[in-house]
Amino acid sequence: MTSEDARIATQRALSGHGECPELTRADQREAAREMTKAGMSAREIAAWLGVSERTVTRWRGRFGSRS
Repeated sequence: MTSEDARIATQRALSGHGECPELTRADQREAAREMTKAGMSAREIAAWLGVSERTVTRWRGRFGSRS
């Protein structure tokens, strides 16, 4: 289940409009999962969420995606 904030962050990242809302760590992980499904790179996701690319790569490993 995607939180409302994670959904909003994902929509804004994919559209390129608006700023990322303040997210909890759990919401950041969920947004990263959704952005990965949408085809965003780890670098793009990291920049959008304000975390390192390595963090996104680690999260992807936890949810089974290496894209």
